[in-house]
Amino acid sequence: MGVRIFDRIPVLIKVTLNSKTTTCTGTMVNLSETGMFIRADKIPLLIEPEVEITIPLDEENLRVSGRLIRRENILDYYQGIGIEVVNPPKKYLDFLEGLISVL
Repeated sequence: MGVRIFDRIPVLIKVTLNSKTTTCTGTMVNLSETGMFIRADKIPLLIEPEVEITIPLDEENLRVSGRLIRRENILDYYQGIGIEVVNPPKKYLDFLEGLISVL
């Protein structure tokens, strides 16, 4: 396993995952500038690699594009997925910076 370039920040944030054919919810348990890990009871195995993650903020929803790079599955479902953030928008980086500032 490679060395992480950015430290992960522990969080518990409810998010929505959207792919071309699937929408499901989960809990983001950590994030960084380049990735995040999301846990859920059941993420369908058929979810496509390209996903959009919706993070609810106070004033609006933040949408982040990502790619599945790690999967933890049990039987017919994933219970956790690692997401590589693709071209993080400035709002995502600002959100991350805000989290870092309160730690």
